[in-house]
Amino acid sequence: MELRAGIWKTLIYLKSKIEVTMWIRIYKNHVLYTIPDMDVYNFQTDYILSDTTIIFCVFNNSCWGKMCIRYKKNLIGIYVYEKKVQKLKFIEDRMPEQWLDKIKDGKKYNEEVLIKKICVSNFSTELTTDINIRYPSMFNSDLKDIRNILNFDLEKKTELQTILFIMRWVNRFFKPGPIGDIDKKNKAIDFIMDRKQKMNCMTYSLVLNDILNAFGLKCRMLHCLSYDIYDLESHFINEVYWSEQKKWILLDGAFGNIICDVNFFPLNTVEIRDNIRTKKKMYICAGERVLKNVDTKNYWYGIIKNFFRFKLYKEYYPGFYKRNFSFGITPDKYNYELEETHNIIQLYNEKSRRQT
Repeated sequence: MELRAGIWKTLIYLKSKIEVTMWIRIYKNHVLYTIPDMDVYNFQTDYILSDTTIIFCVFNNSCWGKMCIRYKKNLIGIYVYEKKVQKLKFIEDRMPEQWLDKIKDGKKYNEEVLIKKICVSNFSTELTTDINIRYPSMFNSDLKDIRNILNFDLEKKTELQTILFIMRWVNRFFKPGPIGDIDKKNKAIDFIMDRKQKMNCMTYSLVLNDILNAFGLKCRMLHCLSYDIYDLESHFINEVYWSEQKKWILLDGAFGNIICDVNFFPLNTVEIRDNIRTKKKMYICAGERVLKNVDTKNYWYGIIKNFFRFKLYKEYYPGFYKRNFSFGITPDKYNYELEETHNIIQLYNEKSRRQT
């Protein structure tokens, strides 16, 4: 049952106090909220329902927090941000007419805002710190165990066919769902031995990373992040080195797809990001089963949102995620001080070495 839209003003604590107006609509299983001062229109988020109270997260640049709303005769609530609690009062009101078009097609408008952020964000073209990423040897004991257990027949497959076969096998073998303790299970061999373990995009990428390296295909995992450092929704993908073409290509193990240009040639992360900037057409390339079950509009929205900056790891042999030797790649003049920043082009000319 839909509740009528409410309007209220509240303080959001950043470095200074900023008062913004927020509109909200509550539906059966999600919330749509609009914060015009922050250029957000009809942003959708799921909520948790407890008795007459709903709880949901507010995502936006520099204002991530949790909101709890109780519905009796009127709407009342609290907003929790950085351990500070703000009481909220709701007043029913109509949206100003100048925002109605943006609100009507909020997702499209929000997507355009995200694209603009990517378009104006450039990575340094000057050589920064050398990137020295270590990749495991096929003789690594964990990787030898993977090959012995899986025993794939890859002899008649081309290199690209082998890459796609392994990616689709990982996507089909495991089921998506809430993950367990990543500190206890952080290698592909752990998940292969426990097929019942549910997977998210991070664990799909961990498993795919180990298996591709086990079969002699140099692979790395990337954490794709949005402009907003408070946005807890991100995505993990892999890049594998396609030696026949001497280039890296993106793999999305969680969805079982690659992304291609108009000639259906596989693209890597930086090529996809450049195509977003220049609005070039791209295709999600996957099996028929995957395409039937994937909302492609939401998928592209997630890619656009989370291709602003990236995190990688300094080594990729089994168990690398637990050791967390990571580094960030962020655009020039980014507003936040994060991890060390590298020229993204170096990822495709990086000095790498195999580890035994």
